[in-house]
Amino acid sequence: MIKSYIFIVFVRELPKAEIHRHLDGSVRFETIVDLAKYHNLDLDAKSDEELKAKTKITEPMSDLTAVLNSFRTTQKILCSYEAIKRVTFENVEVAYRDGVKLLELRFAPAFISEGKSIRNDEIIEGVLDGLSREMEKYPIHAGVIGILPRTFSFEKNVQVTDDLIHYRKSAYKNADMLCGFDLADDEINTKPEDFAPLVERARQSGLGITRSTRLDRFSLKPVQQSGKQIRGSILQVRGAVTLSLLTAVGDKLQKPLFF
Repeated sequence: MIKSYIFIVFVRELPKAEIHRHLDGSVRFETIVDLAKYHNLDLDAKSDEELKAKTKITEPMSDLTAVLNSFRTTQKILCSYEAIKRVTFENVEVAYRDGVKLLELRFAPAFISEGKSIRNDEIIEGVLDGLSREMEKYPIHAGVIGILPRTFSFEKNVQVTDDLIHYRKSAYKNADMLCGFDLADDEINTKPEDFAPLVERARQSGLGITRSTRLDRFSLKPVQQSGKQIRGSILQVRGAVTLSLLTAVGDKLQKPLFF
């Protein structure tokens, strides 16, 4: 037991880089309960045990649809600027306590706003302000990737793209941490080529383009930003190469993260 505890502590304290962490897929259970009560939300669960079963994944899921459905409950509690700011901060706090030194956090404004009156600017500012708060408290560097759900309307994804680009180019505090752009959602029944104009606009604005499964069919290349150290992480995911670029933090790193 003591050896197991020592090993866990040793692994937790190792410096790490974490990629592909979804904002709405990494919410503390206590936060879900707290925000649901505060905003009087119906999460369709009669008990804490039932709610845990809906929000906590403890084994591999059958397919992508099942994975996406698990996000639906946590999506409901991201219903205000303050809620998003809190969840963003807690995401980074948990990552830091697990030894993460470099974090890639991703979020989908169109998905978060679905069925709500919250605007894209409130969502984006909630994320950026949550990051600003964590930077004041923890020695961790983070880059944020904005993602478009493939199954949402093209018009809605155009608006999200415009808003992400607007903040990327703005003087908003830590806007440079908004550093990447990607697609998400159903990869089987949608064509990545349909999103090529939006991906190209994001690339031209200075957002790094992450290459996920099936996205490699684009003729676009990941952006190479002058003056910044681009740190890439490559994983083999079911035979497809996923390349995630953390571009915004490069200028702030003074020494290597790994031994």
